[in-house]
Amino acid sequence: MTVLDFEYAPALKVPDSFDPERDLTICVRRGDLIVPEPGRIWHSGMHDLVENQRVQIGRLNGRLLRCVDVPDVPEGWASLGLRDYLLNSDEQSFRVAGLSVQIMNWFRQQNFCPQCGNALEFTENDRALQCAYCQYRDYPRVNPCVIVSIRRGDEVLLAQSHRMRSTGIYSCLAGFVEAGESLEEAIVREVREEAGIDVGDIRYVGSQAWPFPHQLMLGFVAEYRSGELQPDTREIADLGWYRADCLPKIPPHQTIARQLIDQALRSD
Repeated sequence: MTVLDFEYAPALKVPDSFDPERDLTICVRRGDLIVPEPGRIWHSGMHDLVENQRVQIGRLNGRLLRCVDVPDVPEGWASLGLRDYLLNSDEQSFRVAGLSVQIMNWFRQQNFCPQCGNALEFTENDRALQCAYCQYRDYPRVNPCVIVSIRRGDEVLLAQSHRMRSTGIYSCLAGFVEAGESLEEAIVREVREEAGIDVGDIRYVGSQAWPFPHQLMLGFVAEYRSGELQPDTREIADLGWYRADCLPKIPPHQTIARQLIDQALRSD
């Protein structure tokens, strides 16, 4: 795996020092990556690119990195969905790709001030857009979500959503944090709503940016306490307890979901 040295950029405007021959560009269109060949998502030598909008992302291995929204797929290139890229990429590459798509999606959708209706403009030293008239500032949207792997003895609870049924993948339960909730309260509520059971001994494990479209996944492991499985059939296609030796298809290793499943199945 190639080691990537990514450095955050505190401003959105692409600097005048950007050199399209040397520096790097990620192309996107309608939320998809636009690539010249499988597995290669950032490119140099992009001096004649037709573009709608551009934003600075940061530095990658010492070179400036920008994201460009293109109106069409160039001849010989292809459109690659971010979820498809996730299945075949490493964690570092997916992080850079996801950040780029997430920032560009927000930038394309947030053109005008929600308070007074005037156009939003770049700020000098902040990853934000600002209204010159009323000084309102808008930042990239981030929605906190909890995701939890639930253990019952040597078993782990896995669910398949209707949306993921075509992939065959089973994963952890997850949901958005509501206003006024703690993360632990959100887990208890989501598990009860989606699976009909109660959990306890909730322990934080880690987090992952999840650009579908702008979530921050906060990962936990919890212990089963009581109740019979009663899946919410509006969201859950299948739900069950699984041991390590009979797992269904689960998410790839670079996802927080897979890390939580592996941890829940690990003996204490």
